[in-house]
Amino acid sequence: MTTAAAPLQVVLSVAAAIPVVMGVPAALRVAHALVEDTIDRCVFVTDSGSTLTHRWTPQLRRLSWASVASMGCVASALDDASPVLLLDPEGIPDISELRLFLDECRTRKAPTEWLWSGRRVAVYYPAAEALVAQLPRGGSRWSISMIADFQGGRVIAHARAWYDLNDLKAVERAERDLLLSLRKETDGYLARLDRGISIPISLVLARTPITPNAITLISLLIGLLGVGLLAVPTFAPALTGAVLLWCTCVLDGCDGEVARLKLLSTPGGARFDVVADNIVHVGIFIALPIHLRLSHATTMVIPAGVVLLAGMLLSMASVWWLLLRQPVRPRGAVALFYERVASRDFIYLIVVLAAVRRLEWFLWAAAAGSHLFWITLWLLSRRRP
Repeated sequence: MTTAAAPLQVVLSVAAAIPVVMGVPAALRVAHALVEDTIDRCVFVTDSGSTLTHRWTPQLRRLSWASVASMGCVASALDDASPVLLLDPEGIPDISELRLFLDECRTRKAPTEWLWSGRRVAVYYPAAEALVAQLPRGGSRWSISMIADFQGGRVIAHARAWYDLNDLKAVERAERDLLLSLRKETDGYLARLDRGISIPISLVLARTPITPNAITLISLLIGLLGVGLLAVPTFAPALTGAVLLWCTCVLDGCDGEVARLKLLSTPGGARFDVVADNIVHVGIFIALPIHLRLSHATTMVIPAGVVLLAGMLLSMASVWWLLLRQPVRPRGAVALFYERVASRDFIYLIVVLAAVRRLEWFLWAAAAGSHLFWITLWLLSRRRP
């Protein structure tokens, strides 16, 4: 994406009468969607600033923002020399389409309006001072149509680039598209099945006070219980442990989904999620040889377990160093393949093999495969950036 020459300011309205999207005002969803790579400052126009501050404090923490009571007060919150974007308060844009519009505006370097179905839904000014001169002096409710004397370029929006929040079907489409966005391209080939279970659970959890970090903690505790049962040499506890580990996988998807639905994603929460996942994964590869050693009374599984644990740790470190540590960008086919293989797909194999009493198959295959994984990852990384 083209980098903005100056920080972008976005004027958004938080109106009580406008429908929310998955329980959160549309303006906050737009701000969070753009804050990573576009927005420097958000100016919320609302006649209930206290409600915004108290009701949505967690969602505001990641934003640089100001709240004003009317459009006439917006000028005091803007930097006159920086570009500004106004969005229609009665709708929400498709974020990818909005980014394309912003790129076009930066290329033109001139005032530009965004038209959808013959209606102006966004206006961009390369310097806020041009907008300030046209702002009304009062009134708590506002509409982008107040800028009656707009003179500038025009970009026609795609038919699906805008969700009209006065149309219940459009609201449903916005929520449906939001749920589809919860699926990640880095999901494992088998772990994609988890999303069909985790997303409905997340929809329920998102309506409760439970936080994403609390879900991560519950997932960690269930995972540690599963690890403990997997180490037991008898069939029933080991199978129960494997099933609990699969439940941990489902909850592992829920914490991130709830965070995105409630706009509570934080770097600290993401780190906690990764640490919790790795603790459970290390526990699995310690419990597995213990279970086999106690149940089969053979000493060979312990060396195999050490080889497996070493391969798993080297694979985790390699994925972090070569893939996850790098700046966020579209994944190539090779990187996507390795990230998917490194996901939690192996839990499905453990459940199946525990059910047929053949966990040793996983031990031997994974002991060799984990080292093959990190070695080939490093070899491929030397060939391509």
